[in-house]
Amino acid sequence: MSEKQKNTPQEETRSALSRLVVVLAVAIGLIIYSYGWTVTEIDLSEPQEEQRQENVTRALRELLSPRLFQQEREVIEYDAPFLMDCTTGDAPQQAERNGSETIVIIEPACSDANEPITVQIINGTAGADARLRWIPPAEDGEDPRARPLEIIETEREDLVLDGSGGFTGSIEVPRIRRGEGQIHTLRVLVAIPAGQIEFSETALIVIDRMLQTIFMALVATTVAIPIASLISFFAAQNLMRRVRLTVGSMMMAVILFAVGIWLGSNFVSILGEWGLLVGQGDLFAPIGALVAFAIPIAVLVSVGWILARLQSVTDDSNSSAMQLLNTVITVSAVIFLLGAIGGLGTLGGEQITALGDSLRPAESDSIATGLQDAFGFSIWTIGNLLMILSEMVALFIRPITGVLTGFALASVGASILGNGLRRIRGVPSHVLAGIMGAIAGAILLVFLARIALWASLLGILPVLISSIIGGQVLSLIWKRLTRRRGEVGEIIVITNTQRAIEWVVFAIGAVGIFLLMFNTLNLGRTLVDGTLPPQTTVSLFGIDLGMTNYVFTAMLYGAILAGIGTAITGLQGTFPLGTLLYNTSRTSLNAVRSIEPLIMGLVFVIWVGIGPFAGVLALTLHSIAALGKLYSEQIENIDAGPIEALESTGANQLQTIIYAVVPQIIPPYIAFTMYRWDINVRMSTIIGFVGGGGIGLLLQQQINLLRYRDAGVAVLAIAVVVSVLDYASAYIRERVL
Repeated sequence: MSEKQKNTPQEETRSALSRLVVVLAVAIGLIIYSYGWTVTEIDLSEPQEEQRQENVTRALRELLSPRLFQQEREVIEYDAPFLMDCTTGDAPQQAERNGSETIVIIEPACSDANEPITVQIINGTAGADARLRWIPPAEDGEDPRARPLEIIETEREDLVLDGSGGFTGSIEVPRIRRGEGQIHTLRVLVAIPAGQIEFSETALIVIDRMLQTIFMALVATTVAIPIASLISFFAAQNLMRRVRLTVGSMMMAVILFAVGIWLGSNFVSILGEWGLLVGQGDLFAPIGALVAFAIPIAVLVSVGWILARLQSVTDDSNSSAMQLLNTVITVSAVIFLLGAIGGLGTLGGEQITALGDSLRPAESDSIATGLQDAFGFSIWTIGNLLMILSEMVALFIRPITGVLTGFALASVGASILGNGLRRIRGVPSHVLAGIMGAIAGAILLVFLARIALWASLLGILPVLISSIIGGQVLSLIWKRLTRRRGEVGEIIVITNTQRAIEWVVFAIGAVGIFLLMFNTLNLGRTLVDGTLPPQTTVSLFGIDLGMTNYVFTAMLYGAILAGIGTAITGLQGTFPLGTLLYNTSRTSLNAVRSIEPLIMGLVFVIWVGIGPFAGVLALTLHSIAALGKLYSEQIENIDAGPIEALESTGANQLQTIIYAVVPQIIPPYIAFTMYRWDINVRMSTIIGFVGGGGIGLLLQQQINLLRYRDAGVAVLAIAVVVSVLDYASAYIRERVL
């Protein structure tokens, strides 16, 4: 029996249905694609218009004929008389053909306006450029007027004489007011090369702007590398999914981090400002600063003493005190040194820039003085860099100090109180967890609500986070009510149905809290009007809390929801810190990466003004997001063997990253970095169109002025630089990999 005879009716039916589905899918795809052609308004009739073809041909011809070189020329003028309106007199006599003398002949020598005449140039310089000028007679003693005319045959204003130095073409006699019966002059200007061929002025400007573009891309890439590298570790799922903390340690870290930021930015930053003054050479600054710094030192020591006393349930209080002391000393030294380095940068930068100015000669009219000027300028740029970096340190010393103090306080606090929190069991564990969770939730929502006050769309941010917390709380309650508690050592199997139900419960809780909080905060009106929430402050028992009703409401939601959730889990419950960091990092990278650098450049131009600084900021921000994504994906693709080997020896997370992750990611990181530099060079061209500096700004100006030959120089420079960077990147990858 053949294979066809073995097919059952059911199989034949399924085969027919499969073919029908394929046909329908192809038909639907064709309809969708046809609709795409329609909405994109593809029209082939416009490109066929003669004028459009002429315009694009001219533009392409000039773009492919860049004005790279120039040469000085001597301009010689040759005139030929012409009578307007032959009925008023005899035609003027034309020059006679006499040997090698250059002459211009008009035939006929008289005619009416708008009539064609033939212009002939004889015995000119072979290959020379020429231009025609129609000179009407002077009126009332005024200077003659000039107007260039186009040649009918070539449709070009500039002529090129042939190999024998001749040219023959037709022009149309212009209509000149009150020019009838008078003698006009057709002037031919012949430009003869008279100097050396050298780079054109356009080429020199393009080279300068191209160097600016390259360094814009270089600065943006190098600044983005460390930030993107750090974010990439948090955005790598294989590293973060295993990072978990107990609820007690996590809530304590959040609270202490917020306290540390407040202490650092308001008090400990005095130490950094003291370092700035000392670095700048103010030897008397320490006297007043030491007195002022005694306040934050006393606060830190008091907090440390309280934490050490709270750890009385452990046996090693001396080690906790030493840990606290070491942390205080380390953080203080880092902040002071950071400020001192910034102060030294200001002091040294001023000296170095002054030295560079003194080394530069007044005029660079020789090779020796040119080299001296270049050397002095190099010294000046180093000093200017130091001054800019020191200015950045002085500008960001307070937030940097706040973050460092927050991390230090959270780390030492969680370490000191960790053992004590882990020993609390039963009802006290849930009560204390609820209190700490309420405080941490209030802090988180206050922070998000203050961010949301910047713009109406950001008002959704605290609502969204609260809905996630609310969904998690409802899911925890459902798990408590439905999941069976097993004996010690017993493995409880969770079915797919149970997981699906828990996801549904989570979604119900998230949507419910979202709608409730959305209506409570009246975000609908805020989004419609595009305005910020009402800035009315809240008073409690006659005391002004210093926060708006919007922030206060968000704080209450955060405190209630987080307090309930942590009270259910207790201090010993696990908190997926790694998952939180991963989702936050990925979401942030995707949000920033979705915004085109052109838009970023436009915003930064409004902020810092037109110039390369705006372009560098836009490229840096987008490079951080793009490199962070590429780096994190490379981390996710590394070999897990070295990680497991190190973890089996008891290595902590930091040691695992340093010895098992970093060696595997260095080569691809280098490749991605070079590729990003290449992208930034090309992207800076587009950013220049909105005023972001670099060669893009010059290219936009040339195109707007229809100087396509000058624009061709910029396009050629971009192509050359991109090609060089591509080959350099390939060479480096080959050597490194």
